[in-house]
Amino acid sequence: MWNPKSIGRRFKNGYMLTEEQKVRRTKTRLDNITNGPNWKGGRIVSDTYVKIWTGTKYVPEHRLLVEKQIGRKLKPSEPVHHINGNTKDNELKNLVLLKHPMAHIRYHRGTIKKGDILWDTTCR
Repeated sequence: MWNPKSIGRRFKNGYMLTEEQKVRRTKTRLDNITNGPNWKGGRIVSDTYVKIWTGTKYVPEHRLLVEKQIGRKLKPSEPVHHINGNTKDNELKNLVLLKHPMAHIRYHRGTIKKGDILWDTTCR
C-alpha cells in the first residue's frame, strides 16, 4: 500500500526533492554559473546598480561597501543613499546609510532628522 510519508508528496511529474537533493542541485547550478564560458568575474553593471556575485547571489555593490566599512551586515530595512544621485558611483564619499525607508524619504525632502543618518564619511 502507498505510504505518503515514506515516499514524499507526489507531483504531476514526479516526487518532491529531499533537502540533500536540493543542496546538490543548487551546488551544481552555482558551479555551472561560475565555471561557465560566459563568467566575467561576478560583476554586473545593470541599468540601475552595480551588482557583485557573493557566491550564492548578486548583491548591490554599494551595500557591500558600507557593510565592510561599518563591520556588520545591513538590515534589509536600512537604505543606502547615493548623494550625487548616480547609482553607479559607489565611492564611499558618495554613500550615506540611513536608519529606515522613511529617513530616505525625509532625506530627499530635505527634512532629515539628526538620528536618521547611521553612517556617512564623517562617521569614520
